Parts: sequence; structure tokens; C-alpha cells
Amino acid sequence: MNNAIEARDLGPVPEFRWLDIDHLTINAKYQREVSRDGEAMISRIARDFDWRQFTPVTVAPAAREGRYAVIDGQHRIMAALRIDQIDEVPCWIVAADDISAQATTFVGLNKNRMKMMPVNTYHAELAAGDVHAVRINRICQKAGVEVVRKHMSTNSLKAHQTLSVGALKSAARALSERDLEDGLRMIIENLEGNNILRAAMISAVPAVLALGRQTDGFDEERLAKVVNKRFVDIWMDNASSYAKNFGGTNQKALRMAIIKAYNGAGRGAKLPE
Repeated sequence: MNNAIEARDLGPVPEFRWLDIDHLTINAKYQREVSRDGEAMISRIARDFDWRQFTPVTVAPAAREGRYAVIDGQHRIMAALRIDQIDEVPCWIVAADDISAQATTFVGLNKNRMKMMPVNTYHAELAAGDVHAVRINRICQKAGVEVVRKHMSTNSLKAHQTLSVGALKSAARALSERDLEDGLRMIIENLEGNNILRAAMISAVPAVLALGRQTDGFDEERLAKVVNKRFVDIWMDNASSYAKNFGGTNQKALRMAIIKAYNGAGRGAKLPE
């Protein structure tokens, strides 16, 4: 199959140049307002600044002589402005003479861009030797869990596979390696169906297990049997109902649903509700 595109006008060729950072302006008419997440990103870029991770900013000549309007790279510029050592930044200068052309370029740049999915970021962090990613990978390997390498339909996930990187990261911060590893293994060994390693399950089961291990008289086998009694969808339906009635997230509701089921399953020690 021939995928060649017919020859046509590709527009003016951009120019690469280092520009004085004080000569760059940000036009609020088409640029996004900096959100709380955006402010956190700016602080993170400034704190961890590394030229190897700073891609050229896309700009266009502004109406005022010697000034340039930032089309793409607002957060990077705002981060660089916080660093006294930086006077100039690498820029990709495009021919967009007015606000309309600049806004069109801004939309095109942001529309035709593949967003990094959490699983992609995780595997890149793992390849880079990030200590948190390495720790999660070690826990997952011991528990028999696979973080898939690409985003896929949840219906296609096998029992040991997960997309829920955010839940794994949160659980790894909150729990010991042993509790998280054993909790993940408890999910795989006791729940039925595909896509059982959902964010709510990863947040709930290991946390309940960790809570139990801090409670006198806790019966680990009893917890496994409680988890084993239902398909994952039934547990999730329980959590949704609990969240609607009492408020809170599905993760917290699922945790409470499992604790209540455990407490009602025998005469031994109860877990705090």
C-alpha cells in the first residue's frame, strides 16, 4: 500500500533560534489559564529543570517589535522564568502574523498530539531506573501482576494484568511491600473474571489486609474467603451502592464493604469500621 501524500504547499518553514526569555509574551486570548495542576507542573519543571528535557518553545513574531508570542510551551516558559541562570530559551519561530493564525496553530499543535497514558509513563520511568517504579515493578513481579505496556480495552485484560498504575503508586506509598504484594496476590487468587485488578480493588484489598495485620486476632484466611465469595463486578456494585448511601469514593466504599463483610463472616476479632 502506498501511503505517500500528494505534494502540496506545506506552509512557511519555521526558524530555530535562541531568544531572550524577557522578549516572550503569553496571550491570554487563546492560551489556557494556569490551573492548580498547571501550577504544580510549572513548579515541578523549575525544581527538576534539565535542558535535556526542555523542548523548543513554539513562538511567532508579536505586533510589538522584537517580541514573540508563545504559542506552545507556556508552562515551560513560566518555569524557566523562575530560574535566574536562564536568560535565553530555544524557540521554534513560525509564521503566524496575527492572533487568529497563532490561535489556529495553538489548536493544531495541541489537537494533533498523543497524550502519554499512565502505563506509558510508568514503563518509561522503569526504564529510567526511577526508584518508585522499580519498587512497584519488584512488588508486581513477586505478586504475579503484569502492568500492560499499552492502553487496551479493560475487557481484554487477563486476571493478572492491570492498567491501574495510579492505584499501584498510591498503594506503594501507603503500604509496606509485603502488604501490597500479598494483597495483590489475594485479589488474583480469590476473585473471578477478567479485569479484576481495577483501581478500587488495588486500593481496597491490600489496605484491608494491612489493617488486619495490625489487629489482634485477625484471620487472613477468613479475609481471603470473604474476597473469594464474589465476582469483582458484584464487589464493585456493592461499593457503588455504599458510596451513594454514605458518600465518599468507590475506593473507600469498597474498603468499608470488605471490612463489613469480614466482620460479619465469623465470631473472631473485628476490624475497625
